[in-house]
Amino acid sequence: KVLIFENGKEPYTAEIRDELKAKQSVVGGLIEPVYFTDNDNVLIYCDEEFLFKGYKPNRHIGDLVIQGTFMVVGNGRNEYGEGIEVSLTDEQIEKYSEMLHYPLIYLTNEEAEELSCENGEESLDTGISQS
Repeated sequence: KVLIFENGKEPYTAEIRDELKAKQSVVGGLIEPVYFTDNDNVLIYCDEEFLFKGYKPNRHIGDLVIQGTFMVVGNGRNEYGEGIEVSLTDEQIEKYSEMLHYPLIYLTNEEAEELSCENGEESLDTGISQS
C-alpha cells in the first residue's frame, strides 16, 4: 500500500506489486528514492529524470521541490537489517496525506501576468529583466 501524489490532484492510496517495473510505472520512469525524514520509516520514489523531462512542480518537501508524480512508501528492515519497502500504515497514510495535501501551483510568466491584470494590477513586477 502506497500513497500517490499526481500533479494538481489530491493524494490517494493504491496497492502496487513490490516490483521495480510497478514502481517505475507509477512515477513514469526510472525511480529515485528521496529520504526526507530520519525517523518516520517512509521514503519517496520519484522519477530520477524529472528535471530533464519538464514535469511541472508537484510538492515542496524539505529543501526539494518534487516534480511529476511520486509516491510515498514504507521503509522497513528485514531480519538481516537490510532496508526493504513495506506497506504504509493507516497512520502514515493519514500523516502524509495531510502534510503533503496541497499541490504547488505553477504559473508561466504569461499566466501570472494575466492573473495580475485580472486582479486590477497594471503589471507584475517579477524582479527579473532581460537585457
